[in-house]
Amino acid sequence: MMTLIVLPSLLVPTAGVNTHLITLIIGLSLAVFVFTEYMAQSPGILEFRDAPPYNRMRFLLLFGSIILAAVAYRAPWDGTPLVRLVYSLGLLVGQTLDVPFSPMRLASGLIRPDASPWISQLVYVTLGLSFIMSVFVVWSLLLILRVNNWPSRSRAFNLWVNLPTFDPTSGGDVVASLVRSARINISLAILLPFFLPLAMRVVIGTLDPSALNAPLSIIWIVSIWMFLPTCCVMKAIVMHRLARLVSMQRRLDRVREEPAELVPA
Repeated sequence: MMTLIVLPSLLVPTAGVNTHLITLIIGLSLAVFVFTEYMAQSPGILEFRDAPPYNRMRFLLLFGSIILAAVAYRAPWDGTPLVRLVYSLGLLVGQTLDVPFSPMRLASGLIRPDASPWISQLVYVTLGLSFIMSVFVVWSLLLILRVNNWPSRSRAFNLWVNLPTFDPTSGGDVVASLVRSARINISLAILLPFFLPLAMRVVIGTLDPSALNAPLSIIWIVSIWMFLPTCCVMKAIVMHRLARLVSMQRRLDRVREEPAELVPA
């Protein structure tokens, strides 16, 4: 977690001393929070702390999006083939997603009128790379669930540990509650791409409008913008998977409890 917070500020050379200091403080705070959550005997608010496949995919999503965007930012003065490839791929996908009434059009509102053309391109590049990582991670999670039959093959999935904020008794049947939670997360995944750009613009514009011109801020804002809806999709997939497992286990239990039919002599 600490590496994820600090490394982008090192890859973006225009980040000032204050930016590095703020990044270090945020990184230490998040590292302490995650360490405390994982070392606690009872679950807190961090979900899926005992679900390695899900956690790895979630970390890979944010880490890959931010690091790729930070690498692409170096394209104007770093002409290596890898950097140019990452930049061109992100720009192509970002411009392709820029269609009328799309979230990308709302994200363009983050760009200040006095911003340089390079900052405008950086928004497209970061969006494109984050979208690529989102698609890759979601399909990878589906493949893991399919191939490894997670979470039923290795060990049982503890709802209390992995979903501390989920109350299976609040909505009656646990299967119905899991399905409802999956649908809510899908709805959030659809709404967040439209809502987050507006919210970020208001918050950042109120605190420090100049931050919208900072490359490191653009990279973090756009990456988190794609990260949150994708996490909702991933959570919906896992919740639907758990609902199927609970339903299958109930059917097996009913079959075992049924008395065997008497066979005539």
